[in-house]
Amino acid sequence: MFLQGNYNTGTGVMGDNLRLSNLIPGNEPYSSATGGTLITAALKGSGGGETAATSVIGSGAPSGNNAIVDWVLVQLHRSSDGVVVSQRAALLQRDGDVVDTDGTSPVNLAGNASGSYYVSVRHRNHLGARSAATLALAKVSTTSYDFTTSLSQAFAGAVTNNAMATLATNIFGLWGGNSNTDLFSRKTGSASTNDYSLFLAAVSSAAAPGPTGVYRREDFNLDGNVRKTGSATTNDYSKFLSMLGSATIITQPSF
Repeated sequence: MFLQGNYNTGTGVMGDNLRLSNLIPGNEPYSSATGGTLITAALKGSGGGETAATSVIGSGAPSGNNAIVDWVLVQLHRSSDGVVVSQRAALLQRDGDVVDTDGTSPVNLAGNASGSYYVSVRHRNHLGARSAATLALAKVSTTSYDFTTSLSQAFAGAVTNNAMATLATNIFGLWGGNSNTDLFSRKTGSASTNDYSLFLAAVSSAAAPGPTGVYRREDFNLDGNVRKTGSATTNDYSKFLSMLGSATIITQPSF
């Protein structure tokens, strides 16, 4: 899977500026997060409290397409009703692979029976995506699933926008711009639900041009800074506008 915020159409992979700046936390950021509906207070099943070594997520870690971009949250949903039965924080590589905390191994959602499950992936400032169909998962083998190849790979739900953003021709990824971890990326609305208002508050929380060297949800392009001005590659406001396009709101399908 890809993230819209730091996907580079020129290279076909995501940027790893957070890693290069040593900003990816060693402890997963999901079980302690508050304020949104996408991130749970306590991880279920085999997940919760995952850690990653500096040698995996730091500036001295391996570079290239397998370099780590950020933490993500992988969830298993019961096939009968979609309820989350297990979840685990994992790591995302530049080329879109989601791997376990050692930076290379498949994600191991231990303690679950073999069977058919929906699988979803969430990120702290992107809208999540769930597999369109169930996957037959076993305890003794690895199953792969690629969200990037088609919009039909993601559950569409009853929303008017696509379930994922189009990043390039026939390449898709998670919608960005979700600074409050709810089910929407918004340009308008009340201060508590409007991602742009939250972004402006973050920019003004530090001396101009804004917070530097930070790990924040308002950092829409995931470069470690929160900026309203500057070049198109460093300006989060420009990135926010380009991600949503002409829409004032992007909605995540409910799953």
